[in-house]
Amino acid sequence: MGLTMLFCSLLLYTLSISTAQDSITPGQSMKDGETLISAGGSFELGFFSQGNSSSGRFLGIWYRKIRSRTAVWVANRETPFWNTFGVLTVDEQGFLLLKNGTNSIVWSSNTSGTPQNPVAQLLDSGNLVVKDGNGSNPENISWKSFDFPYDTLLPGMKLGWNLNLGLNRFLLSWKSIDDPTMHKIQSRFGSWNGLQCTGTPQQKPNSVFDFMFVSNEHEIYYSYDLKNSSVVSRLVLSERGIAERHIWTDRTQSWTLFFGMPIDQCDTYALCGPYGSCNINNYPVCACLEGFVPKSPAEWNVSDWSNGTQLNCHGGDGFRKHIGMKLPDTSSSWVDKSIGLKECEELCLRNCSCMAYANSDIRGSGCLLWFDDLIDLRKFTEGGQDLYIRMAASELAPIEAKGQSNERRKVAIVVSCLVIVAGLLAVRLVLWIRRQKLLQQETLIVQKIFFIFEVILIAKLQHRNLVKLFGCCIQGDEKMLIYEFMLNKSLDSFLFDETRSKFLGWNIRFHVIGGIARGLLYLHQNSKLRIIHRDLKASNILLDSDMNPKTSDFGLTRTFGQDQSAANTERVVGTYGYMSPEYIVDGLFSVKSNVFSFGLLGLQIICRKRSQKFCHSGHGLNLLAHAWRLWMEERAIELLDPLLRNSCSVPQVLRCIHVGLLCVQRLPLETPDMSAVFVMLGSESPLPQPMPPGFYIERNPFDAELSSSKVGTWSRNEITTTLLELR
Repeated sequence: MGLTMLFCSLLLYTLSISTAQDSITPGQSMKDGETLISAGGSFELGFFSQGNSSSGRFLGIWYRKIRSRTAVWVANRETPFWNTFGVLTVDEQGFLLLKNGTNSIVWSSNTSGTPQNPVAQLLDSGNLVVKDGNGSNPENISWKSFDFPYDTLLPGMKLGWNLNLGLNRFLLSWKSIDDPTMHKIQSRFGSWNGLQCTGTPQQKPNSVFDFMFVSNEHEIYYSYDLKNSSVVSRLVLSERGIAERHIWTDRTQSWTLFFGMPIDQCDTYALCGPYGSCNINNYPVCACLEGFVPKSPAEWNVSDWSNGTQLNCHGGDGFRKHIGMKLPDTSSSWVDKSIGLKECEELCLRNCSCMAYANSDIRGSGCLLWFDDLIDLRKFTEGGQDLYIRMAASELAPIEAKGQSNERRKVAIVVSCLVIVAGLLAVRLVLWIRRQKLLQQETLIVQKIFFIFEVILIAKLQHRNLVKLFGCCIQGDEKMLIYEFMLNKSLDSFLFDETRSKFLGWNIRFHVIGGIARGLLYLHQNSKLRIIHRDLKASNILLDSDMNPKTSDFGLTRTFGQDQSAANTERVVGTYGYMSPEYIVDGLFSVKSNVFSFGLLGLQIICRKRSQKFCHSGHGLNLLAHAWRLWMEERAIELLDPLLRNSCSVPQVLRCIHVGLLCVQRLPLETPDMSAVFVMLGSESPLPQPMPPGFYIERNPFDAELSSSKVGTWSRNEITTTLLELR
């Protein structure tokens, strides 16, 4: 009996030898079996296996005082390891590093800034932070787990965008109880209408938590706080794809479901397809919107609604009001908080691709426009919002007066256009009569009239990553633009200068890449006209005093309406080395032309090499071909500027190279648009594999050196060139 008791005591002691600590500093580590405990003892950081042991080992945070382990954050959800020798450390630069038993890094943080004497600490809110260890500035946080949520939203966490950092915070469920990888969209709460989400009218003020939605020039996010600090509650996205709010009950020692989404069949994302509306009180639940017909009646009759419906129109358009609606998916929408419903209608009417509009705030202000298929609509008996959907004229007999108003507006536009055309023809005729022998000067005058129109357009662009144009001066052949003053000149003056390039640390370079992406996204999607820059390069990216990038030189831009996507030209303009293949070869330019230039520019920022003069001494490949070769050989990190090898986030660098290669793929159809590029840069979700780049060139290094020396007087400065009559 005594030996048995002694054995049990030894066994209990063996099982309880794991140690806990309150922080990690450089030189220290946390091994598997050890934990990091928050100051108040509410949360614990350590290693665990989810479900059965075959799921691998993860580094995560869970509630310390709740017996059934409930993980609220996981670091290496995509890269589990299969032994119990995991180690967490923090290096001198403030990067958290997770290593497996072979000392390989399976996960690292992307710390911004360089904290002094960095320390990793678990706060009592459940937030793992890396902060300045100096007593003078302990609140200087360079990284926090709250910016990279797992499947759980804790009180004080933010769900949404940090526009300054290009950070997208979202929840991703585990595929199963053992598999943390992500899966597709299951349901959608709906857009924020100023009071609540349009898809959850049942969500009312309650005694458990207060929720909020913030949207300004810096951030767009949803958050909540508990009214009673003693209550333990979390919002979790379950492995079934259901958003659930749970409250911990001490009496039963279990989680109680407080709210769940989806609630019914109509909460299933895009159940009724494009332009189909779901009503849970009807059978079948899906129906065509008024004025629309099924794309496939046979499929619709057997309750297969995935193809949706289509507009049954034969003439001019107007809008029909639908009340009590869950607003459609806003992934292809545009918002202006400064205008009302009437101006919103007029904006939508002027754009052929605008399919619907509504108030962005249900209390009667703001404008929200949709420019693609209307997805995930739902009809509510109580709650919901008014939505105005574009209809064919044949469906709008009850609103004939509105149709007549639209017709008068169209007549006025046509008459105005005729007057302008007639005026231009008259001017051209006078010039032809008076200057038959001066055709070249006449062309110059017409061009000046259009450069003026362009200046007027560009001067209206307002974005923090675009240079402001204050004015212009044209006299004879001389043309001058007046821009805002940029203290740090252009990006190339830093990037390609051996001395100044030392000031371009990785955080600044990543900030510059994100800023350029933000500016292009505005030009492509958020301005009133779609704008193609056509000369995006390092010398046209200016830097202000805080090293914020601003795209400049809009002299070669082309504008599209929102219903246009591409155009052809016989006059190719731009800079060799930055122009996309389809533009140089076929004269075809589109928003994808800017995506190609952005990808090449991003790779240049990473490696600090000029694309035109680059020729690898070993294999004679140009910059794009060299980057692609390193990628295929899984040596992409070797593309990085040697100055940054010891002071960068390796996963962040590899992700930027990955995105850059996706942007410079040979075919425009394969390249992402800027909205996708912006999201990919700011997230940690898996990316598609890139295809080979355009302009995959191999040449003799000696010939390349000789050739570049002959043309160095212009290629070194990347002067804009023009090719006439390409084909």
